[in-house]
Amino acid sequence: MSLQSMEYVIAVSEEKSLSRAAERLLISQAALSQHVKKLETELDARLFERQHGHLVLTDAGRVYVNGARRVLDIYNRALYQIYHM
Repeated sequence: MSLQSMEYVIAVSEEKSLSRAAERLLISQAALSQHVKKLETELDARLFERQHGHLVLTDAGRVYVNGARRVLDIYNRALYQIYHM
């Protein structure tokens, strides 16, 4: 699990679409899809399911995204503090 994985999953959860998330992240849809599948295998959990043409978070996905947002917030605050020393 990496910061990049967290950013990718958050983007997909916000965009509710692999193609829109990939566009936002400036990567190919295939690369993003592969990355999400690899992470789901690593976690042994599905993070998204398709509902009415949109990707929505599963329960495991919600737990992952909530934790990822906290981790990224802590990381960004640390960088901010280091920068302003």
